[in-house]
Amino acid sequence: MTDESGTIALVTGAAHGIGLEVCRQLAERGWTVVLTARTLARAREAAKGLAGLAGKVVGFIDNAKPNFNYLVDDLAELLTSQHGVKRVLKRQKRSASVPAPDEVIREFAEQCDLVITGSGD
Repeated sequence: MTDESGTIALVTGAAHGIGLEVCRQLAERGWTVVLTARTLARAREAAKGLAGLAGKVVGFIDNAKPNFNYLVDDLAELLTSQHGVKRVLKRQKRSASVPAPDEVIREFAEQCDLVITGSGD
């Protein structure tokens, strides 16, 4: 079996069902799993086994969803308070159909240990 430790996965819809099972199986293989859910309570419940992000800087780039700031702020609070993430950066794109500019991706890649992008990237 290949050593997959150090690999990071973002799993959306991870509070239950297939998403939660994907998180469980990846974590068993040594992956760092970042999960999302519709509510902070569900994310907290599903993330009980999350480890490996302590001291890291995480960056989020996503489209102009009306609830972008709310969702990322909640996830940032969870990651910093429960999992020792040093800092969470966020950048909102103008449109889902247009990828983030290369310079934004490079800037985040230089500043962050993990960059998570949304639709279009």
